[in-house]
Amino acid sequence: MAIMMSSVCLSFAYPTKSLPDRAFTYIFHSSFELLIVFGLLFLFQTRPTHHSIRHDGPPPFKKVLFFLFFNLICPSPVSAQSLPVSYLVVGGGGGGGYNWGAGGGAGDVETGTLSLSNGSYNIVVGGGGPGAAGYVTGTKGNNSTFSTLVTAYGGGGGGSPASPPASGGSGGGGEGYPGPAPVPGAAAGTGSNVNAGGNATDSDATAYNLGGGGGGAGSVGGNSTATAAGNGGGGFTSSITGAAVLYGGGGGGGGYNGGLGNPPAGTGGSGGGGNGAFVSGAAGSNGTANTGGGGGGGAGNNGNGGTGGSGMVVISFLTSIGGPGSATGSYTLVTSGSYSIY
Repeated sequence: MAIMMSSVCLSFAYPTKSLPDRAFTYIFHSSFELLIVFGLLFLFQTRPTHHSIRHDGPPPFKKVLFFLFFNLICPSPVSAQSLPVSYLVVGGGGGGGYNWGAGGGAGDVETGTLSLSNGSYNIVVGGGGPGAAGYVTGTKGNNSTFSTLVTAYGGGGGGSPASPPASGGSGGGGEGYPGPAPVPGAAAGTGSNVNAGGNATDSDATAYNLGGGGGGAGSVGGNSTATAAGNGGGGFTSSITGAAVLYGGGGGGGGYNGGLGNPPAGTGGSGGGGNGAFVSGAAGSNGTANTGGGGGGGAGNNGNGGTGGSGMVVISFLTSIGGPGSATGSYTLVTSGSYSIY
């Protein structure tokens, strides 16, 4: 998507000197007031009184009303310089791990404000990384960018047996099976709202680890225990669209219902994280689209990891002060109160 900023009216020049009193004629009557300005007549309703007064030169508050009216209609011409915007940029979620797999890490979540000058701004929404379909690490999510101004890094992939997790935005969870040594989750990567993945620990103290949860944008991924896979880390809340929405939940680790105590899978973190799979051989759930949630880990007995959720880019500005002259590519334009939101 590309947004072209052009011909944006951003500021107004207001007169600093008062007009002479002789320019006004003000009449107060029992049921109305008249303000005559350079021959233009303005009528104001008033509450009834028992007298009327004629006065050349309105009281100060009438001048204020007039100047507000005058400047709304006749702003001094100025060149467009900048447009203040708020932004939300979310990277794509990492893919979940394979076969007792760990959850994928969430994409980074970046928020803030900028002033945009006239020009073209390219926007890229990062896709989620595919889940592992063999003894490899889940694929890292793709970065989302707002031109060269803001980058939100994609989440790290969840670990698979003998394949350690990866960092990215938030880190992927530590891989399950084989054990018994605990396997750490990947460290938090680059970004403002990123966290480490959860550690994998031994499920039966002899042979199997359960996958850790992927790190979320709001909190670290959960460690697995001897009896349950790790939950995904929680997401980060943004209200840029007019409602509070969670983004960047980590994926849950994979479980197994085919024996060994039937350890349950981890749940995906709030903010679009995919749940780990529980049924033998089942694939982990995908992260939710446009949240940057990590993919869930695959279940024991060769379950594939879930794919991470795609990222998101949101740009908001006051409708009253202007906006993009044009926009191309795939996008949605909505309004929320006084704001236009791409």
